[in-house]
Amino acid sequence: MRAATVVRLGWGTVLLIFPDAVLRHLPGTGPDRAGSAAVRVLGARHVGQGLLSARGVLPPVWAAATDALHAVSMAGLALTSARWRTAALADFVIAVGFVVTDGADSGFLSARTGYSQGHDGQIRHARGSAGRRLPSVGPARLCGPRRR
Repeated sequence: MRAATVVRLGWGTVLLIFPDAVLRHLPGTGPDRAGSAAVRVLGARHVGQGLLSARGVLPPVWAAATDALHAVSMAGLALTSARWRTAALADFVIAVGFVVTDGADSGFLSARTGYSQGHDGQIRHARGSAGRRLPSVGPARLCGPRRR
């Protein structure tokens, strides 16, 4: 099981069991009935998403998309609600962290940055071990040699 999945399951469990304590630790927010219910729903989503990821049912790219949508919604809440701004910004940061880890696990980020993570956990660049560039597979390479 990936470390990010374990963190997600733990965080979701904390949100489910101790929503008022989480809200009390954020400046400017206090526990109330609606806030506690929202935190519990978020915790249930994290636990559900973590269980689906652990079983291999939910691909990392879908998990990243779910967290990206959640991050956007938290940015909107932070912009529109002074009362929930601190909680929304904290949750935005957490959601972006999950987007990055799920995006890296899906290979989505490696295709754009040139970096990838091997099976042994080591981060590698698209250049070979001798520093040579790997063969191109872009459109120019697929069309054959250039004519002059």
